[in-house]
Amino acid sequence: MHKMVTAQGIEHGLIHTLINQVPKSKRFKNVEPKKKEDLEKKLKDDMELIDVRFIHYKGGSMPKDYYAGAGEPIYMFNFIHDHVYKVPKGLVKEVNDPNRMVEKREGSLDDNGKPIEKDGPKKRLYHFVHDVI
Repeated sequence: MHKMVTAQGIEHGLIHTLINQVPKSKRFKNVEPKKKEDLEKKLKDDMELIDVRFIHYKGGSMPKDYYAGAGEPIYMFNFIHDHVYKVPKGLVKEVNDPNRMVEKREGSLDDNGKPIEKDGPKKRLYHFVHDVI
């Protein structure tokens, strides 16, 4: 995870990291021991870095903040279409979540400028592709 710059001077990748003020000692303070193990395992899995390609269906970019949980740093990213990044697996899961897809709303305009009569199907605007290497 690091900052990159395009030929046009646009910063992308990991832009900034903020310190999370919640101490790690309070992370799973009030959780049962068995559940605490599962949460720690999930956190470790979510923080694993993987190589992905960012796809934006309109060819644009997407600013995105991510943190895995209490005590973990807050990462501020800017992703540009068709670039490869090394990011936490939890961020990929969050962005690729099918519940985050956008649906065309009644009253909006279609690509030809005509009003949309009813709500349309959900459509993905962007996602990460993991098999890039």
